[in-house]
Parts: sequence; structure tokens; C-alpha cells
Amino acid sequence: QRHVALDDDLTFTTWFRSRGGADAPMAADGDALGVDRELDPELYEPTFMVVYDPRTDVTYKLEAPYAFTRDAGTRERLTRQVVAEVAATRGPPEPVAKADALARISASEKAALRRKFEERLGSDQQATYDDLRWGKETY
Repeated sequence: QRHVALDDDLTFTTWFRSRGGADAPMAADGDALGVDRELDPELYEPTFMVVYDPRTDVTYKLEAPYAFTRDAGTRERLTRQVVAEVAATRGPPEPVAKADALARISASEKAALRRKFEERLGSDQQATYDDLRWGKETY
């Protein structure tokens, strides 16, 4: 049975500040992972918004430090830019697509990293999360 979208309207949230979980070190009262901050610590706090595209059933999360999103006008421009790019391209905004392309790791690079980890840790890879996730191994 094929999924039929009820509409093609993009949905997006307002901006949120994230101070917990993996973002806790960057909160104003966090340790910033030992990095010295030159500005007010609050300006480094992660903020984010989410855009959902029902045409592709994909959710995008845009993140920026509070230094860039504290101003209402800047937040509005960032929001409009991201929503417009997702609407026009049916894909990620151009900066996200570029970052993904730059971060992509080839199969040979993954194998080299795996070998380096095995060498440094003195251990062969036994299993991956996908093995557990898809039931390939009994744990």
C-alpha cells in the first residue's frame, strides 16, 4: 500500500535552546569541553529549529549558536532561507548538502579507520550496532 501525503505543506518549529544531553557541555554553565570561550558563555549555547517535508517524509534540524539566533530578525531570515530552500529543492538546504558531501566517508576510508581502531585498541571488530539492530548477532 502506497503512502499518500495529506498535503505538501512544509511544517517547521520555532527556535529552541538546547542545554541538555549532548549539548550540555556547551550550555552557559557547561565546561565547553575545555575550550576557552572569548564571548559570554550564553552566546555559545546551541539553538535549533526543525523543518518537516511531507513530500519526501524527511525532517531537517538546523542548528546555530545562540550568538546568531538571539536576534529576532536574524532568526526570521534563517528560518525563511531554510524553509525556502527545502521547498524549492525537495532536499536539504545548500549548506547542509555541502557539509554532507564534505563529511562523506568512502568505503575504503571506513575500512582504513576500522583497521586503525583495531590496531590501536588491540582488538578486532566483533559486531556493529547494525548487527544488534537488525538481529544479525545474538547478544
